[in-house]
Amino acid sequence: MSSRKIMATALVTVLAVAAGLAGCSSDSPETASTSTTDAVPLSLDPAAEPEEIDVVIGSVELNQMTTFAPEGWVYDERSDLFEDSASEARWQVTRVCPEPCTARSDAQWINAADGFISERLAAEDLDPTRLDIDDLEPGRRFVVASDDQLVVAGMARWVSGSSEMIWCLVTGPPGVATDLVPVLEFACDNTQAALE
Repeated sequence: MSSRKIMATALVTVLAVAAGLAGCSSDSPETASTSTTDAVPLSLDPAAEPEEIDVVIGSVELNQMTTFAPEGWVYDERSDLFEDSASEARWQVTRVCPEPCTARSDAQWINAADGFISERLAAEDLDPTRLDIDDLEPGRRFVVASDDQLVVAGMARWVSGSSEMIWCLVTGPPGVATDLVPVLEFACDNTQAALE
């Protein structure tokens, strides 16, 4: 089992508390509101520097769905991203309807997700020295690309027969983004589960 999967498994018990506390109402589909009472402190590696790995994740009402985002990060409505100015990291969990926007079978979703992921990687200022793509299970596609300065991790989640998928992204310096990967997996999986 990969270290990323081990870390994700270890976090499930802690993060499940956040999932259970997440609300289901939204005042505005265009506004992100973070619940501080739902926040769960995460320490992914006790030996690492606290400023690099201490994360508080909370439930967020965004675009008529409940998801999760790092507490204290600033939401930019234009880019539909949460940003942390201190670490220059970015976080996104959003709905996507790839063109043509139509219901797809699982096989069609795999092709659509691969195309979307390729476009997103091309949009980043990244010349990857490492690229990993995993088929974690049906309805999921996960990719991590990195060089010496930047890590880009993304996950696509879909349900066969649907016209939308959930796209989850974290980018940032290796010491920050890498530690957030298992947290992103949790957020993506639980956002999709809430919509099913």
